[in-house]
Amino acid sequence: MKVLILSHNPMTTHNNMGKTMATLFRAFAPEELCHLYVYPTIPDVDMCASYYRITDKDVLKSYFRFRVKGREIGHSEINTEKHELYENERDESLYRNKKNKTPFRMLMRDCMWRFSRWYEKGLDAWIREQKPTHLFLAPGSAKFIYDVAIKIAKKHNLPLITYICDDYYFVKPAATLLGRIQQKSLRRKMDKTLARSHQIITICHELEKLYGEKFGVPTVTVMTGSDFSVASAPRERSEIRSLVYMGNIRCNRFRSLAEIGRALDEINRERGTACTLKIYSGQRDKDILELLEPIQSVEFCGFVSGEEFRRTFESADMLLHVEAFDEESMDLVKHSVSTKIADSLSSGIPFFAFAPENIASMGYLLRNGCALTCTEACNLKEKLCKALFDEELRCETVSRALEIARQNHEGASVAENIRRVIAAIMGN
Repeated sequence: MKVLILSHNPMTTHNNMGKTMATLFRAFAPEELCHLYVYPTIPDVDMCASYYRITDKDVLKSYFRFRVKGREIGHSEINTEKHELYENERDESLYRNKKNKTPFRMLMRDCMWRFSRWYEKGLDAWIREQKPTHLFLAPGSAKFIYDVAIKIAKKHNLPLITYICDDYYFVKPAATLLGRIQQKSLRRKMDKTLARSHQIITICHELEKLYGEKFGVPTVTVMTGSDFSVASAPRERSEIRSLVYMGNIRCNRFRSLAEIGRALDEINRERGTACTLKIYSGQRDKDILELLEPIQSVEFCGFVSGEEFRRTFESADMLLHVEAFDEESMDLVKHSVSTKIADSLSSGIPFFAFAPENIASMGYLLRNGCALTCTEACNLKEKLCKALFDEELRCETVSRALEIARQNHEGASVAENIRRVIAAIMGN
């Protein structure tokens, strides 16, 4: 058995999907994996026999060079001590542009890939050399990657496994005409891809039910495994001096973080404390940073990865998960479970979540009583006070979190589940 993984991001330690891929496939030997991806970065974990990359720039340049020039990533290029978001720093401003998520640019990107000759000789030779037996697709909101999956699966007669960790199908209609056109185009492509999939793997039971019923394809839930070993007992945190948020603050999560910061400011004034909210993110949007800057308790600490990420995570007094409360943001995440939840529950560190109760991630935490939670802004100050100053409540909640982590998020068990599911799938 050899699995060809197709995704936007390669396996990395600094990107949520990259970390998820590395955790899912940790039960595989390197010679059982090869990875095709499109993001302009280099893996910082060496878990595959070979990596091959075709970027948007490679595709765009083909309209002038008359061929797409993808390339194999050599093992010598993979530096496990160097954790950079982009191979070329100049790509950062291009890929971080928030206009990239507008319907017009998404449609143009899909068209650019569709009319290019992305399936070039080098890619064909690489796939034939690797001799995969299965194709594992981890898609996203871009239509073109489904086209890539279908063409490769057909050409090489590979059974297709589709991994759904974010929902782009069962969402509300977009507000604009172009948005609705983009949604409809994506849904049609998902219809085609998922209907010919041999197996759908989802990140939570809400998605399993939706996709299994809709597409009539065998569907199973495999929850995200933790990148860390499950702690043997709650870590001692007799005093909470700071809350730590690590990750993406877009999708209006920064607004929820701002509310927490303002609530901490009030608590600090009333109680004479100095509790802080430390945000570790690579966000550079001036509008977002300007909203957070006036809040006294907020410390924006920038991006960390690799060993520095691990040290920061493990030394946190309290970990934090947030989602936004506006309708558009809730619609984007209503059927998703954040990848950081597995790590947080496994850590033995107190874990506070501030998000709407009707989204899957919060529903999971509430059902299992494994986090300190707040589902309404009007209760935020009260809930924060309980989390910060009730040591007994924290200890009880962390103990429950560790039970749930052992049941659902132990990394080796999750990886073995993925291996069993894929191994059971036979090609035509």
